[in-house]
Amino acid sequence: MAISCEPADLAENSKCFCYDKNTEGAVLIYLLMQIAGLDLTASELAALAAPYTGMPKDAKESAIVYLACAAASAAGA
Repeated sequence: MAISCEPADLAENSKCFCYDKNTEGAVLIYLLMQIAGLDLTASELAALAAPYTGMPKDAKESAIVYLACAAASAAGA
């Protein structure tokens, strides 16, 4: 079954997954690394992510949601 990337659908389907911000970020990083098949240390990941640190917070959060949904869709979710 394909997953919907519509914002309202994502919000509805994720409302039962509530974490504090630190845990939420760690869970997201872990899941995305699993989907991508990556085995990186935190330092390696930080170095690869460095070019994106200048993005405005709103744009960064939107990009993360978009990329996570695209990855899930590509993985057949």
